Amino acid sequence: MSKSEKKERKRQPPCPTCGGSGQISFFQGESRFLLTTEECPACFGLGHLLPDDDTGRDGNRTADQSR
Repeated sequence: MSKSEKKERKRQPPCPTCGGSGQISFFQGESRFLLTTEECPACFGLGHLLPDDDTGRDGNRTADQSR
């Protein structure tokens, strides 16, 4: 990641769903003892929301799939 990409990422506000972590955690199971962590569905695990101009032709948001 270049310096300009790092600066751009720092300027973006954190995702309101995950708080910028890129992950959401929730308790699962009958007795709710199992903590499960998943990629945030709102920001696709990036930690920030994509700008509106990053939508594809079909209207779906595109995310960097390099991971």
